Formats: sequence, C-alpha cells, structure tokens
Amino acid sequence: MKNSNLGGKKIYRKSLAAFPLLIISGSFLAFSSAHAGTCPFQVIPWNSYKAALSLTYDDGDPIHLDVAIPEMNKRKLRGTFFLISGPLTRAEEWKKAVAAGQEIGNHTVHHKHFEDFKEGEAQSEVELAKTSLQNLFGISIVTFGYPFVVWPPQLRKAVEANNFIARGGGGPDCYLTPDMNPDWYNLSCQGTMTPYAFETYKNWVNQDLAAEAWTILAIHAIEGSNWYQPIPKKTYIELLDYLVQNKKDIWVAPFGEIGAYWRAQKVLEGAKPQKEGSTTTIKWEKPANFPAEVKVKLAIEGDSLKVSQAGKPVKPLSPGVYAVSFDAGELTLANALWKPQTVPTHKTPVAAKAAVIDAGSITAAPDRAVLKVDDFESSSPAYGAAWWEGCDTNGVTKLSPVPFATLAGGSPKSPGHCAGLKGRMAPLQAPWPWAALSLGLDANSKPVDLSAYKAIRFYTQGDGKNHAVALNKASVADYCDFTAAFVSPKVWTQVTIPLTDFAQANWGKPLEKKFNDVLKLTFSPGAADPDFDFKIDDVEFIK
Repeated sequence: MKNSNLGGKKIYRKSLAAFPLLIISGSFLAFSSAHAGTCPFQVIPWNSYKAALSLTYDDGDPIHLDVAIPEMNKRKLRGTFFLISGPLTRAEEWKKAVAAGQEIGNHTVHHKHFEDFKEGEAQSEVELAKTSLQNLFGISIVTFGYPFVVWPPQLRKAVEANNFIARGGGGPDCYLTPDMNPDWYNLSCQGTMTPYAFETYKNWVNQDLAAEAWTILAIHAIEGSNWYQPIPKKTYIELLDYLVQNKKDIWVAPFGEIGAYWRAQKVLEGAKPQKEGSTTTIKWEKPANFPAEVKVKLAIEGDSLKVSQAGKPVKPLSPGVYAVSFDAGELTLANALWKPQTVPTHKTPVAAKAAVIDAGSITAAPDRAVLKVDDFESSSPAYGAAWWEGCDTNGVTKLSPVPFATLAGGSPKSPGHCAGLKGRMAPLQAPWPWAALSLGLDANSKPVDLSAYKAIRFYTQGDGKNHAVALNKASVADYCDFTAAFVSPKVWTQVTIPLTDFAQANWGKPLEKKFNDVLKLTFSPGAADPDFDFKIDDVEFIK
C-alpha cells in the first residue's frame, strides 16, 4: 500500500475496486462424451485433484514471516509471496521460507504506480527486482504480481519478457476451469478483506470445488499488521484449517506450480501426435521462462503399452496413469489406444453468494443531522479515508485527472475547489471498460453502517448527461452494486438522492436494500455516451 504527497492531494491507494468481493465465473467443468477427434492420451486436470487453490501474499509484510508462514508450515501448506525487492528486510528468514517450500514471486523493486514510471522504468522495475531476488535466493523467479493490480502496456511487456505467468486483480473469471484459454499474464484472483467473516472464504473454497476449478486468493496483511486490509488472525487460521480438511479433493499449491501444470496441459493438448505403425510420437516446446522439472499426469491406455521419454521407459503411477516430464519435450507411445478425446462442457454456474461480513468489523457512521463528506477545500475529506480516481488499463479509456487531484473552481457553497471526471470510455465490450472516482469511507477499510441516513446530497456541474453514484456494499459479491443516476447540468446544481432510489441491475444477485456495510462511495460516467465531463462538490449524507 502506498500513499504519497497527501498535502498536494496526490494519492495512490490499493483500490478496493481492484479486488471484487466475489465473482463467480460462468465457466464450470464436467467431462462428457463430447468428441474433439481422437488422441492417444488425456491430460488429468489439477494433478488428479478435483480442484486447485493458490494462496498468494503481496508486499513482503513482516506479518507473513511472523504469522502466515509459521501457520502454513504447521499444516504443510505452501503458497506464493510476491516480494518488493527494494525495501525487503529479514532476508535470512525469507530464505528459510523458501527452503520450507514457499514460492517467491516478483512484485517489482519499489511498488510504484504506473503513473509514476519514467521512460523505461517499467522494464527496470521488473528486471532489477527479478535479478535481485534470484541472486538472494539462488532460484529462478518466473512469476509476477502486478502492483496496484494495474498492467499498462509498458509494464505488461516487461512482465511477459521475464515471466511465464502473472496474477492480475479481480475479474469475472476467478474460477479458472481446465477448458478455458486464459490470459497467462492476467490471471484473475479473489482478494481477502478485513471485514470478511470465515464463511466468505469457506464459500470460496466450496464454490471452487463445485466448479472443479483453480481459484487464486490474494492476501495482504493479517491481524497485527497495519498494512493493507489485515484479516483477523482467527479467520486466517480457520481458512487454513478448512483447506486441510479438504486436502483430499483440493490441490493447495503455489501459484507458479499450479500455473505451470495448467499451462503445460494446454501445450500438450495443442500438440499434434504423429503415428507410424504402432508407434506414436508427441513433441512440444516449452514456453519462455517456464520452470524446470514440471511433470504432468496423463491417462494412456493400450494392450502391451509402452511409454518412454528420451529412450527411457516411464512407469505408471497407477494403472493407465503416467507422470511425464514436460522438460523432455517429447513422448513416445507404443501400442497406445487412440480414443475419442473428451472435452469439457459447461455445467450450470454456481450461484454467487453474498460475502459474509463479520458484524464486529462494521463501524457506525457519526450520528449527525448532516454528515459532511467533502467540500474539496482541504487536503483530506471531512469524512472518509482518501479519494481515488482511475480507469481500466486496456489502452482505450481515457480519464483525467489521474491520479486524483482537486480542480479549481467549485459550487456556490464552496467555490474554491471541486472534484471531477473527464474523458472517453472505450466501447462497452470485453475487456469491459470502467472509470471511477471513489472514496473509502473508513481509514481502516472497514464497512460503515449508514442506516441512520436517508439521502445523499451533492452539487454537480458538467456535460448535461446522465451519470451514476454508487454505494459499494461489502456484501455485494458480483460487481452488481447499488447505484442511482443523476444529471450533471451545465450550471452548478444541488442534487438530493434518497437512498431508497439506489438499486441493483437485474443481471446480478439481488440483495436486501440495507446500507449497513458500505465500503465506498463511487461516482462514475454514464454508459449512454462515451465522452464525459462532470464535476462534483459538497458531498454529504442527510437524515
């Protein structure tokens, strides 16, 4: 987490929008008798487990050494730690973690926001961190986690050149099924949050199993740390224990280990077996930066079957199951049975469940007739943590000012400064565009109970178009937030919106309209017109 130059209102924060509370993919796996031609082998997904899960940790928080790793080691669990190489401390303890089987990933040298990158700095942040970490640990570093979960083209280019896989932020495909063709350099994850009760994470595990998928958890801090989004230690331990309870069905392993197995699976499935008489040969090439010693389990049948690599026989692990070396780049089969290849088909998606919020984590909003949020005349809001402004990094959407900064001029009530959004949205198609001006309502990222308030009131001035304001509830699990529309006229106008007017779109899971767990207040452009230009000022909640 990073805040810089607060006095000048230039603020970078890990956006809560970057980690959706819970997204359920529409792609779930069930093997059927659908045919995709014949083939002499079938890759067994997820190393013979029903599902897979990776625990990933960001930033090298000391609490990872004090709590996370000791608790994982007790349970023989392994995960991935994306380290910032520049400020890294306690190197000898991190070396012990690696020796115990924990994986190290690259999180750049300084964890800079891409807006701060100078020419060529994205490349050096990736390459220098990789070199430093490899020299420190004596191992290859080939996985990456994006700081601030944004990936502008110059950063992504450097990541692709130095890694075989990268973790992105939250997205619609956080349950990754074997049938998907993923973006290897932007794999979606689910971010843990301070207010989530254990039931939220239990649901994630259960939905992963039901989907027969791989889900990646992004964890920052744990209770005892003042870093980003610390989760209660009790909740963290309950999660680990629940994973152990399901160890027969779920493959809990580092991000790079599971990612390597899946990517190898995709390479093998794309290979073209060549048959001559009773002998079949399969050849493939490893992707760049791919880790060594990866083995993939294949189901192979045949009378008098012989399986070999580099002239040496491969013995079965069990009848019809062979672990083949991906390093070898070739596989030879004698007397293998060519069978119609089964392909994954889709099951009915598991319904999204609302995140379960720990009631003890909710903080009450101040009890006032009028709760002033911000008039943008000082360096920080009257109520709330800090404003954050940003948009997607797909290269088409344009937004200013980024990062957040106040604008000159304001409403008749406070004419000095205001906030605003100006730019152009990309077409409304995948990868879906977005732009937002958001305020976390609690400095510790806790949900806030706004039940005592009846309306939100603010001034707006702009392009005369419809725009939107949202109350982002912690329990919303699918991006389907409670929103209300407003018009931004050409002259400053005060708008009052009853909270009863906020509603969810019909594509999401409907929740009860209660504003007792609000994380953020968000303003965003309307969807009807790609160009937008509007300002807000004097934001407040009223009873």
